[in-house]
Amino acid sequence: MNKKVIALAVAGALASPLAAQAQTANVTMYGTFRVAMESVDITDLGRKNSIDSWSSRWGIRGIESLGGGLNGIFQLELGVNLDRPGDTANTVNIRESWVGLNGGFGTVKMGAGLTPYDDVFGMDHLLLANGTENMNQLGGGPSPTYGTNFSAYMSNGAVGGAGLKCNDSTAFDARYGNSIRYDSPNFSGLTFATQFAFLGENATGNKCKGWDSAVIYKNGPIEAGLAYARHIDMNTYDGNATRLHLGYDFGFLKLLGAYEIIKLDGNNGSSGKAKTRYYVVGAMLPLGPGVLTAQYGNRDKGATATAAVVSEFDNAGGKQYSVSYKYGFSKRTYAYTWAAQLKPESGGFAVSGAQAGRKATGIGFGLQHNF
Repeated sequence: MNKKVIALAVAGALASPLAAQAQTANVTMYGTFRVAMESVDITDLGRKNSIDSWSSRWGIRGIESLGGGLNGIFQLELGVNLDRPGDTANTVNIRESWVGLNGGFGTVKMGAGLTPYDDVFGMDHLLLANGTENMNQLGGGPSPTYGTNFSAYMSNGAVGGAGLKCNDSTAFDARYGNSIRYDSPNFSGLTFATQFAFLGENATGNKCKGWDSAVIYKNGPIEAGLAYARHIDMNTYDGNATRLHLGYDFGFLKLLGAYEIIKLDGNNGSSGKAKTRYYVVGAMLPLGPGVLTAQYGNRDKGATATAAVVSEFDNAGGKQYSVSYKYGFSKRTYAYTWAAQLKPESGGFAVSGAQAGRKATGIGFGLQHNF
């Protein structure tokens, strides 16, 4: 009965004048579905096996010519977890949601989505999406959390002014809600972007904001990116991060790397400061219809921010080693496999549930389809 009701509702919506008007714009449906099996072994604690759906997504985007070179644009992208049937709290989440204008002046978007800082961060993301992909999982301090490498800083309006996630994590590769973003035209390979977000600002004390900017150059074999991000008046800290990426494609081999500095200062009753540095180097080798990658990362320290203190931990850095291979059956369907190891120092953490200094080794394989 429910399926019949849904079918009738969809048919009615498609037949409506509103739906007909929507067809005057160029609307595209797209997505990426990934499902993989991963096995992670944590020293002295044991092994965890799982089927996961990292970074799967479904979305629609559209563009309408308004005349004079001006276009109206929009995008709605949902993250979907294909491995969690019935888990209504975690099955779907918003990744991108904005409306904007573009033309000869560039592009302006308002809503929620990826930041310019993450655009530069992603230029070194060789390990695909899995449970050991990011150095921030090494943590540091008494209570780091798993998976804080990517946080969605949202609008307070969604939770009645509570300032949701004004201090979700101290990582800077994020999505911003409640934001406005500008992207410049492409000047012979050079582009500039900046994004400002009010995040959880309201009238009762939460004033947190985010401001990210990036300059990216891609021309022939050369690519470079420089990004700067600020977390302004978060609940327990103020912070900034700077990231530099460089890459060169020799044709038969591409070499790339990045260097990042993160600084945190206590505020709103929290004292102390912290500074961490991170670098990563990697290589991409075309091999048959796929790409083989290898990467090494190193972080010098750990940092945490609590309501009482911002702390820096000298022995909470670590190293990361990884290899991956992505094989293309076609332009849309891929198989991939990877192996990675996180080796935290004595004060650092590897993955969820691991104690200080325990090494985590992960292997996995999966399938991906783009549409």
